[in-house]
Amino acid sequence: MNFEENIHKLEKIVKELESEDVDLESAADKYGQGIKIATSLTKTLKKTEEKIFVLEKEAEKMVLKELE
Repeated sequence: MNFEENIHKLEKIVKELESEDVDLESAADKYGQGIKIATSLTKTLKKTEEKIFVLEKEAEKMVLKELE
């Protein structure tokens, strides 16, 4: 699944947990699923931030070379 699909899946789980129709066992299972998805999303965000940082540094070096 891609990032956006995981966000939608997590949102769905949150809505299900907020409903009063969920029994305790199902809520615990959904909570566990949500934690796994949230962890995956956090890792994806961190990797993306690192890529952006590298790209910014490369762009900065290119600009500095052009100014020389």
